[in-house]
Amino acid sequence: GVAVTEALREYADRKVHKLTKHFHNLRTATVTQTVQGKSQKVEVMIDCDGLMVRCEERGDDLYAAMDRVVDKLERKLQKCKTR
Repeated sequence: GVAVTEALREYADRKVHKLTKHFHNLRTATVTQTVQGKSQKVEVMIDCDGLMVRCEERGDDLYAAMDRVVDKLERKLQKCKTR
């Protein structure tokens, strides 16, 4: 759906990489960015020692959606860490 610019790729990489500071057992992360008309969606799936954590956000701006999805992921991973 969307031509990913280098700036957008670096921004997504930087935001997801920040999660590794708190959660050292993250293996892989897959970021999918989709544009449908005016709606833009960011979906992130993370493999955390065999546990797959997935979040998605929609919005008018891919950068803002990326910020919100990383916040969601951090909350979900924190729940998994305390279990």
